[in-house]
Amino acid sequence: VAARADALQPWRRSEQGYGKTRRHVHNEKMEAPRLNQKSKKHRAKRTVNTHATAHSKLTLSQAVSHSISTQATTHPRQPRTQPQHHNHKTTSLKQRAINTSLIFHLPHSHDFSSLYPSFMLSSCVLRVGVLARSFLPRHTLTTTSIPASTAASRLPLLFSSSNMSTETTKAENEQERHKIPAQEAKKTGAFVRPETKFHDLITADGSSAFPAEKGRYRLYVSYACPWAHRTLIVRALKGLEDAIPVTVTHWHLRNLSGDPADYVGWHFDDDISKDPQGFKNVAEIYEKASPGYRNESAMTGGGDRKRPYYSVPILWDEKTQTIVNNESSIIIKMLNSEFNEFATHPEVDLAPDDLQAAMSEVDDWVYPNINDGVYRCGFATKQEAYEIAFDNLFAHLDKAEELLSKQRYLTGNKLTLSDVRLFTTLVRFDPVYVQHFKANRNMLKDMPNLWNYVLDIYQQPGIAETVNLHHIKNHYMQSHPTINPKGIVCKGPTIDYAAKHDRDRF
Repeated sequence: VAARADALQPWRRSEQGYGKTRRHVHNEKMEAPRLNQKSKKHRAKRTVNTHATAHSKLTLSQAVSHSISTQATTHPRQPRTQPQHHNHKTTSLKQRAINTSLIFHLPHSHDFSSLYPSFMLSSCVLRVGVLARSFLPRHTLTTTSIPASTAASRLPLLFSSSNMSTETTKAENEQERHKIPAQEAKKTGAFVRPETKFHDLITADGSSAFPAEKGRYRLYVSYACPWAHRTLIVRALKGLEDAIPVTVTHWHLRNLSGDPADYVGWHFDDDISKDPQGFKNVAEIYEKASPGYRNESAMTGGGDRKRPYYSVPILWDEKTQTIVNNESSIIIKMLNSEFNEFATHPEVDLAPDDLQAAMSEVDDWVYPNINDGVYRCGFATKQEAYEIAFDNLFAHLDKAEELLSKQRYLTGNKLTLSDVRLFTTLVRFDPVYVQHFKANRNMLKDMPNLWNYVLDIYQQPGIAETVNLHHIKNHYMQSHPTINPKGIVCKGPTIDYAAKHDRDRF
């Protein structure tokens, strides 16, 4: 990170319209007023200015190293009861880029206030912004945060494991890890997916408040939703149909763009799936688990209008009558590992230990650029935001196409949760996303490795039954009046998912 910052320091360049280089402006601000040369006050200011100027000539990495070593001898640590905070505001449109690309929370016992004159480092937060937007390619606008665990390993002097517990929990939440800052989204018109709330765990050994039991937990899903679809696929591959019952919502998400007071999320239809709990919609499930959820959880829909965030999948505990988890990336991990005692196929392991690192690496670019990338195309409210999302989407589809030219699946020749996560987006691509979300550079069938990859996974035992194109197409094209006001559902394309694939060549 330091090396990258050193190579692209924006204050060493001049910006058109500013008239002065940032370095010039920085040094002017650091200069003391001209006072009497014999004044003790002036001599003191000269000393401070000389120290600051010396720091300004160091590279970022050199100065951090120098200041930490200086602090060790001149600023011994003092116990602190309350952290000090500094408010850093981004005031220029050219400076904003991804101002939150890297935020490290430092232990409160480390005092970095001595660095402030040179770096504007908070005593509790080291904030390294990604330079000026004018110096970066446009697609970097959607660059995402480095996971805290990775950041900590790169800066061992600044972190200890005791400080990572909260960040490690957040790392499991895809929305938290890859979200676009709200202020950035407001300016650019980028789509921001809300965060999920319930993240409790089910454990096979009973070490959590929710031990794995047959028939105790219920999945609430929509066939239309790609996030819920993940859980249905893992449930099928593991053979957990008898252990974890499912209730399926109606495909139509009503009042999505109407009055927030009328929005209740997905609703149930007895002709599709009757809910044994008697819930009429998912809003009732959320209120049952967390009274007042409607008021405390809001999703920005445009301007100042907000609506509650009622998402699926929901993993419901029928014994305690509460939501255990509503984060799909966590639910699929639990289904894979914690219910083997009740699984028909306990030998199936979709997250083997030796592939964990490779899976994490793939997931970190698949989620923001492909899984959520199609939504960032479809729900962008400004042309620039759409084009950025579009370019990122197809750049990473090309990356996946290249990767799959060398191996059968994303992490090698074994199907993993990473493949499940990608598949639920790809299987909807040609039927919906190409036209509905304007992701139309090409169809997926024009990318031979990706298309055969989709056919391969679709034809795995149990997966075809989880794909309901009637629900998928009708949901997207009739639930989004801001995109498709008349609700006309495309008749095509005709797709033969049973066609022979070539992936067994690996």
